Amino acid sequence: MRGFQRVLTIFGSALVALSLGAAQPAKAGDGADLGSLQNLIDDVCTNVFFMSSCPQVPTIAQGILQIAAMLNVAPEAVRSSTFVAVPVGPNVDAGNPSRPPALGCLGLNCVDPLNPITGLPIDPAVLSSLRPLAFVSAGSGNAPAKPTQPYDPSANAFLYAVGGLSAANSGSPGADTLVLFYDDPGRTSAIFKPGQVVATMSLPLTVLNNDAATERFVPAILQFKASTNNTAPCSASTVTGNFTGSSTQSIIPSAIGINCAVVFAASPVSSQRHAIFEVTVPILITSLDSAITTGSLFNLGSPFSSGEPGFTPVGGVLGTTGMSIGIAPNAAPFGAPATITSPGTYALCANLPLEGNGLKPLPSVAAFYAIGGDGEVRVSAPLAAGVPIICPAGL
Repeated sequence: MRGFQRVLTIFGSALVALSLGAAQPAKAGDGADLGSLQNLIDDVCTNVFFMSSCPQVPTIAQGILQIAAMLNVAPEAVRSSTFVAVPVGPNVDAGNPSRPPALGCLGLNCVDPLNPITGLPIDPAVLSSLRPLAFVSAGSGNAPAKPTQPYDPSANAFLYAVGGLSAANSGSPGADTLVLFYDDPGRTSAIFKPGQVVATMSLPLTVLNNDAATERFVPAILQFKASTNNTAPCSASTVTGNFTGSSTQSIIPSAIGINCAVVFAASPVSSQRHAIFEVTVPILITSLDSAITTGSLFNLGSPFSSGEPGFTPVGGVLGTTGMSIGIAPNAAPFGAPATITSPGTYALCANLPLEGNGLKPLPSVAAFYAIGGDGEVRVSAPLAAGVPIICPAGL
């Protein structure tokens, strides 16, 4: 009975918080409604989850994702609600539940479709159970990739995102790692020049400070470089960002818990053997993220009920103030209110390779993400953004 009452209380509070924003419904287009959308997010943060700080969203797309993640619903449901009223059609979305938790099976010959995703390289067969976003690569490095529908015959790059499990936490009931698959059906040659920058990916990382109560946003760029024979796939790669808080560094990915690999195999988008880039990043969920640790509004539990500590480096990688690092669950960082005077920035961008070596990788992925208390990783991209949105510098 107490559990049921808790569900009614939280769900009712969520509806009240949403209704507070109903006087100024959002309308996709010119971005002038961004303030009312942020007010709605602030209401949910304050009235439902009693958060002391809220993510500050600079675009409508991120605002929709943030609300969807906090209330554990699909982005389409948020857009189509009378409280928000954003057209559903001009956006593409994909969501994947975390793996773990694994679900028990009933019956003698049952195969659990949600077995945990662990380690690298990951068997590409798992992609058949995941939903991707689709893109058309840009013709040059001067513009982001164009999101499109998965069934678009011109789509030539795909992004899958899901919560996985690190080897260190094998057997845990909750995900601790964000797993990203960049499916590149146009690259069929597995021959790369050692040391060559094969692909680049943006990683919106967050550092938890030593006070365990504040965070610092650290956008980073992973340069995926071809390794030599008999070396780990990610050993030649580098990650660049202001990790210490005082200057930009270029470090090996393992120093902050990141791993990467490339496999060549068929996938749901192409039966021809082709490149699939895999990246794993520690998840960072702290006491600031009560919307995540509270879990499902329907009391179905959360794989993040105790949070996730991220990765704790050694040797001063995070300077004197940093405790741990990882990818935060929110669609935008905590901090000062966002402005709409400058272009928005996609969280997850990737430049992927063409056939042949020596050619600069082309912009192939451009998307936003948010992780909910239900463990689902939601990714989204506007088909026709009302305001300019670019990829991070350095790609």
